[in-house]
Amino acid sequence: MNKVFLYLLFATIAFSTHAQIFRGRVIDAKSRQSLPFVSVLQKGTQNGALTDIDGKFLLKAADSTQTWVQLQIQYLGYEPQTIATSTFSDKNNIVIKLQPQAFSLQEITVKAGENPAHRIIKKTIKNRAINNPEKMHSFTYDSYTKFFVTADLKANIDSVSTKDTLLNRMEKFFKNQHLFLVESVTRREFLKPNKSHETVLASRVSGLKNSPFALLATQLQSFSFYDDFVSVLDEKYVNPISEGSTRKYFFLLEDTLYSGKDTVFVISFKPRKNKNFSALKGVLYINTNTYAIQNVIAEPERKDKSISIKIQQKYEYIEGKQWFPVQLNTDWIWSGTTVSTSDTSKGGTRSAPLKSVSRTYIKDIVLNPELKKKIFSEVEVEMDKHSDRQDESFWNQYRTDTLSSKERKTYHTIDSIGKEYKFERKLKTLEALMTNKLPIWVFDLDLDRILRMNNYEYARLGLGLHTNKRLSKWFTVGGYFGYGFKDRAWKYGADGSVFLWRKKELALNALYQKDITESAGTNFFENNRNLMSSELYRDLFVSMYDKIEKYQASLSFRMLKYIRANVFANHQQRFGKTLFKTQDNAVRDTFQYNEVGVQLKFLYKEKFIETINNKLSLGSDYPVFYVNITKGMNQPFFNQKGDFNYWKFDFKMDAQKTFLTIGTSRVQLVAGKIIGNLPYTMLYNMRGSWIKGFELSAINSFETMGVNEFTADQYAALFFNHNIGRFLKPRKKFNPEIELVHNMGWGTLSNPENIFNVSTQSPNKGYFESGFRILHIIKISATTFGVGAFYRYGAYTKPHALDDITVKMVLAIKI
Repeated sequence: MNKVFLYLLFATIAFSTHAQIFRGRVIDAKSRQSLPFVSVLQKGTQNGALTDIDGKFLLKAADSTQTWVQLQIQYLGYEPQTIATSTFSDKNNIVIKLQPQAFSLQEITVKAGENPAHRIIKKTIKNRAINNPEKMHSFTYDSYTKFFVTADLKANIDSVSTKDTLLNRMEKFFKNQHLFLVESVTRREFLKPNKSHETVLASRVSGLKNSPFALLATQLQSFSFYDDFVSVLDEKYVNPISEGSTRKYFFLLEDTLYSGKDTVFVISFKPRKNKNFSALKGVLYINTNTYAIQNVIAEPERKDKSISIKIQQKYEYIEGKQWFPVQLNTDWIWSGTTVSTSDTSKGGTRSAPLKSVSRTYIKDIVLNPELKKKIFSEVEVEMDKHSDRQDESFWNQYRTDTLSSKERKTYHTIDSIGKEYKFERKLKTLEALMTNKLPIWVFDLDLDRILRMNNYEYARLGLGLHTNKRLSKWFTVGGYFGYGFKDRAWKYGADGSVFLWRKKELALNALYQKDITESAGTNFFENNRNLMSSELYRDLFVSMYDKIEKYQASLSFRMLKYIRANVFANHQQRFGKTLFKTQDNAVRDTFQYNEVGVQLKFLYKEKFIETINNKLSLGSDYPVFYVNITKGMNQPFFNQKGDFNYWKFDFKMDAQKTFLTIGTSRVQLVAGKIIGNLPYTMLYNMRGSWIKGFELSAINSFETMGVNEFTADQYAALFFNHNIGRFLKPRKKFNPEIELVHNMGWGTLSNPENIFNVSTQSPNKGYFESGFRILHIIKISATTFGVGAFYRYGAYTKPHALDDITVKMVLAIKI
């Protein structure tokens, strides 16, 4: 009897439990896009749920005897709706369509007491440290990311008609497949304070193999919403829950929802009027359980007509201990890039902007596991060597659902097109642009050797080749040649490296070159200049070069994790236009140098992404330091005797800092000192970049100082630039930004009487200039044009005051 009773009791409970669950999805009635974080409340109760990022919800009826309930649906920016579940034939597949309403977040004045939203926001800010998962001791998780590219047909949806055959054709195509599809599975391990390692366990890219796109998908937005800045596609925005945010952002308490025993406050935010900073706008869902973020929807406040971005994050309370992100979404529409269809017989074209969508689902979260420091390295993200060969059974462990017919067709179609149009070859070209190396069989073509421009050669055409890992992972050999059209001379060189210990980047190197080098210039180890930086433009103005023939052997390695070192010995012969009087009073233009020394590069907490073919630096938030220590010897070396005995010390620091409200500062500090008596070619030219008739701004140079106007054998210079950001409403081709500039330098020269055919004036009284740049006034494709004005003052002003003012064009690349 008791067994029968228990059986009936359990059966009743099972039946009741089954009967009282309602599952569904909430979508935009117009665009049919899923709506995240919609409040779904059982009418007359506090029993409710929020949809997830995909718009899905699950609700258990408050009364287990109820087979249907009334649902109250409420969402910011949409018409509220009440609907009975009995109107749906399948209670596990309820689809609720919400109608958008006109919505504009207006700033209001709270006259009596404090804005109620501020109390909640201040508590959220106070609890940032305990709610931020990256403040924990350690964690691990697996994630599945799906990224696809399609067309945004939302703008044309009202005009769809049976007569609009072109638009219907486009809509039919994108209902059946995407343009591009990427899936990846990653595993991340984190150890306090900031050790992180992420491995791409599986990667699949339509039309491609061994693609780095899976790595890039992990870098689209910040992992959590608790740092001072929120990163979206490499842009930094001030977080609405950073310190002092109530002075920058306007907050409005829009709604109060319920999640079990906890209350969820829905608070909208946008920047206050007359506040100029990189701001977001959107909605925060704050849970009273530790006043943590439960959900967030955000987008840049300033609309860019070429691109619009929206991010979404969902958090869950894991193991009753810690709020943790479980879903991350990134959507962006490329208004400036469209896909189109046309009818050649009848004429006419229909187009729609491209839309990119990324969905990341985080699972198997483990809090505070035992992790050893030795498993972490400077490589933050890497690809498993089997990542492109995982089978369907592996993928299905991590996918939230099986692939749809639309996704399967995308893979099938784009894979076929990829083979036909050689997508792999095009991807290699893209990687080549990032690394300056284009793989061709067992060789890498050195792209930076193809064309060089300066005021000595005008244009230089050439070619460089090196062997790559396909020939051997233990060594590389190569060389280059080039021809200068103004000096009508060939230059060439060869080098090789043997990799003795790859983990420590230990390599034995040798090189020979017969080339040119800038007179009184300085080079640092692994100082790879940014191809997007205007610092490169100074090369166009430099006309004083020396011919050089050089032999060098070196040992390069990594030490103490963040230091790259190069210990070298070389012999070089230099010949130039400048003359030097030696100790025996002979005036010569050609000299021999024997050198030994060490070059260091230190970048604290530098991180890398490692693909199957390349290792790419992610940089660091810390300054980068370069140091050269060189000893010149007059003893025989490489069967050659050096002409001089000297010490040379060189230093450089590059730093960048973004502030919450006042913009971004960039600082470069350089200094050098020579102990000994040397010709002009080995001194310092102070990096002037002004030349009459060719006014083009170059960062980290003296904008009003003539090239080779000053000379020093000890010097220091500071280049300071502060970008305060946009100051006008952005437009498609007009997004000006103001950058303030201040440069100053000092130097002395101990042997001016021994140097001829060049200015020997030294800036021993201090050189000063200040000015500004207005960037991005006009944009043509990826190139922007602006203007800069700079003023020279202090001890080295010119006879006419107007000559101290220099106006230059500002040229930049902005993608």
